[in-house]
Amino acid sequence: MRVPAGVSERDSHCFEQYPQPNQTTMTTSDDLALLRTHANRVHRYRRLLKTPLTEMDRKYVEARLSEEHRAFEALKAAIFPMTFTFRDASSRKPRTPPTA
Repeated sequence: MRVPAGVSERDSHCFEQYPQPNQTTMTTSDDLALLRTHANRVHRYRRLLKTPLTEMDRKYVEARLSEEHRAFEALKAAIFPMTFTFRDASSRKPRTPPTA
């Protein structure tokens, strides 16, 4: 099991479901459901941080938020390995019509 850097051994269970190169992959719907679960947890932890918390509770929630965010990003990169960058259309030079 490969666990991203910075994830504690205690929280490595979040990464157990990621397929290794020699394993069969999960279905797309399973991947998207897991991605949605991580996104929901990130949203929940962000909402919690807006409430009054003790310092100890705040540190705990911040740690969980960080771990869930890393899990979300790792899974997103595994599901969608390609990224696309688009140039701003306004930065392109105008095309000159061909002269006959």
